[in-house]
Amino acid sequence: MAWFFRRKRPKTQQTAVLTDPSSILSAATVNEQYIGTRRFVNAPDAPYQLPKDLTDLQRLDFQHFILRQALMGNYVAPIHPGERSQILDVGTGTGRWAIEMAQNFPQAQVFGVDLEESRDITGHQSSTPLNYHFQAGNVLQGLPFLDGTFDFVHQRLLVTGIPFARWGDVIRELLRVTKAGGWIEMVEAGSTFVNSGAATAQWSAWSNTLMKPAGIDVYQITQLGAIVQQNGLACESRVYNIPIGAWGGRIGTMLQQDLLSIYESLVPRYQKALGVSPASTNLVRQQLIQEWERQQTLFSVFVVWGQKQETY
Repeated sequence: MAWFFRRKRPKTQQTAVLTDPSSILSAATVNEQYIGTRRFVNAPDAPYQLPKDLTDLQRLDFQHFILRQALMGNYVAPIHPGERSQILDVGTGTGRWAIEMAQNFPQAQVFGVDLEESRDITGHQSSTPLNYHFQAGNVLQGLPFLDGTFDFVHQRLLVTGIPFARWGDVIRELLRVTKAGGWIEMVEAGSTFVNSGAATAQWSAWSNTLMKPAGIDVYQITQLGAIVQQNGLACESRVYNIPIGAWGGRIGTMLQQDLLSIYESLVPRYQKALGVSPASTNLVRQQLIQEWERQQTLFSVFVVWGQKQETY
């Protein structure tokens, strides 16, 4: 990936968005654990279930390109960033989405929030546009920004890091930092497949059992639109069903690679926590590839967007 090799940017001016001093501790202390060769976050206040390591950073960039192609762009909401616009990306990961937004809208200030800033293959922070800013933070503890700061708040693929009982809190926090008249967009995907079979069901069952103690329920993401409405944001919803496998062309091949990478990253946890044998995980992996091709399986991505009302 090209982002590994950009030169480090020079130190920039003070960011334009005011950080709320009372919320500065919202950045989680990132404790870590290794399962096999994979690095995971190990903190009660940050129950993210997927790895946070260089291998997964590569996958997240790859996944970004898949979603950008499927959504035909980086966002669905009818936004028009102008001079002095403030954009926030919650759970920014590699920062790829936020960096592209900063490049596309050089007149805007774009902020990425995550537990920790991603680093390149050398262990250093990557170079980024001058109008992109990283802020350590944890949406489950409260975002470290003042009320009504942002014109556009974007959150993507945090379903494996947010306990189902906390989704209302998260949505209200996104609303809090959004300006009246500003837009919020959420992009999520869980274990919703179309035309799937026994292997996909087995994978979903293992994942659900693994994540249940942390309160994570990937099946409930189908209700995202309703949850957003219940917590104060009138919104629109759209489901994108993306093909998995060579039958779906380039995007299908890319999505299959992405999903198999997720599967392989969780295999050590299936084996350690659930007692699943290596033979079983290897067999299911082979069956997934065959099943997705034979049944022309689709993977569902849920997009919800809405405008914060002046009276909120």
